[in-house]
Amino acid sequence: MKFTLFTASCTGMESNCRYPQKREIQNAQDLKAAAQFDHVCAAYKNSYRSRDNFLWSDNSLLGLKKWKKAYRESLRTDRHRVTPGKTSR
Repeated sequence: MKFTLFTASCTGMESNCRYPQKREIQNAQDLKAAAQFDHVCAAYKNSYRSRDNFLWSDNSLLGLKKWKKAYRESLRTDRHRVTPGKTSR
């Protein structure tokens, strides 16, 4: 499964409506990289998110269950777990 996200160059900025970077997601690593930024699942005219500017989408957030699971699993394997007296990955 492959899908497209569009990312902003910022995170957590509520007033942002621009998502100019097109990212083709093909695996958990791609999703992890894109999810570090604010993102949308649709293309918009002039990269400006609004109802009137909607152009297309090749996915639905509801249909991304498989990718969400893969992303969560990649976080678990990347996170360094520490237990008393023992360090493991």
